[in-house]
Amino acid sequence: MRQKKPSRTPGAQSLLVLLSSLLFFGALSVVFGQVVDWDLKNYHFYNPYAFLNGRLGFDYGPAQFQTYLNPLSDLPFYISFLYLKPVYVGFVLGALHGINFWLLYLIGLKLFTFEDGLKRSALSFSSAAAGAFGAGFLSVLGTTLIDSLVAIFVLWSVLLMLGAF
Repeated sequence: MRQKKPSRTPGAQSLLVLLSSLLFFGALSVVFGQVVDWDLKNYHFYNPYAFLNGRLGFDYGPAQFQTYLNPLSDLPFYISFLYLKPVYVGFVLGALHGINFWLLYLIGLKLFTFEDGLKRSALSFSSAAAGAFGAGFLSVLGTTLIDSLVAIFVLWSVLLMLGAF
């Protein structure tokens, strides 16, 4: 009986999924529009400002408890917001969040080894879509909440662990 060879991730197909997800989720973020919530007004914007302008030790709790959160995670957003239009910032944030879709797709390719070719790709794509089109992901798409950015590192770790097996 012949054993199946484990197939590798097709590079061109993977790159196409990555580029498509970056463009799609970036554009979807722009369509959803800018979110101006309490978090953004009080600490996602203020904490990096205070960090860069020497206000951390001077202002006492202006953003309540969140004043004391690490401002480094919001620094890229703050700096990009200073130099880019909000719609571009939203696109970039949405595109970054789109990396999650690509990683879910790659994880699917690692897990669906019992299928070959188009069926394997379709199962992986469907699984990635199920993970990326839930309320938990879409509600924070393109926002300053860092859940989807942290998820990139978690999914990358899962992908690396699956590669070790």
